[in-house]
Amino acid sequence: MRRRNRNVRQLRLPLEEREVRELSAGEAVELSGLLLTARESGHRYLLENEPVLLRDQLQGGAVYHCGPVVRKMKRKEDWKIVAAGPSASSRLDAYAPALIARYGVRLIIGTGGMGSRTLEACRRHGAAYLAAVGGAGAVLAKCVVRVCGVSKIDFGIPEALWELEVRHFPALVAMDSRGESLYEAVARQADARFRDLVT
Repeated sequence: MRRRNRNVRQLRLPLEEREVRELSAGEAVELSGLLLTARESGHRYLLENEPVLLRDQLQGGAVYHCGPVVRKMKRKEDWKIVAAGPSASSRLDAYAPALIARYGVRLIIGTGGMGSRTLEACRRHGAAYLAAVGGAGAVLAKCVVRVCGVSKIDFGIPEALWELEVRHFPALVAMDSRGESLYEAVARQADARFRDLVT
């Protein structure tokens, strides 16, 4: 059994607003509990239809930008996650603020960061954006304990809404509820460095 790093904050989903407000950009966390995967089709479905069955899971929960690789098991209702790497989050920026506000989502997880509207929604509603490790889909799949359910599989395997129970899923707080963003901080540092080099 892998030893837990004491410097990594352990989070159990669902989360209260106060728990998310305690997180700081740059902090390492591990998640345990239920994640809901969603990409473009899933986001549109959630915002246009507001399915009652998923509302309770989204309240205080986490939406993971992920199109998992999934294998069907022998029993008809069983699935195994083979890879669960993050998808680029920037193309979902148009949906995230409404998703956070309408459902009470506390965490958005993906890769590459999101824009100012999502950052403002995190600040206003007590949410955070977490960066997952890109290129490590098979490793992250080992954090998936089981598939609890799937909705809208007619969208296709990657675009379906997968309910995944995870244990010690690693991520980095990249945008916190105080309006701090690692992406903006790096951009400011790079800009300052560039000005130093050309003057």
